[in-house]
Amino acid sequence: PQAGDDFPILYYNHPFTITDVVAIASSSNNAVTSVGFNLTHGTNISTGLVNVFTADHNASSSTTVQKFATYITNTSVSSDEVMSLRVSSVSAETLSFLVSICGRYSN
Repeated sequence: PQAGDDFPILYYNHPFTITDVVAIASSSNNAVTSVGFNLTHGTNISTGLVNVFTADHNASSSTTVQKFATYITNTSVSSDEVMSLRVSSVSAETLSFLVSICGRYSN
């Protein structure tokens, strides 16, 4: 990924509550890498989406997946919304970057 990338990743047709977000990044040459990111959601990408986190967070190269549940400020995703992954910074050549979103159906 590169800073400024914005990846639409999910479409929800039912209400959803985010309970956890986990992430990890790795580099191709064993250098320490860090990827700054935020998740956004809403109904219209062109008019702006709501941030899941108040501030961007960093997934770094590690042998451990990092958990970001305590930083989530906007947990409710309504029906018919899209979720997007927005990359804000990349500190080194990144080979892989994984973000998983955990949650539950809200009725």
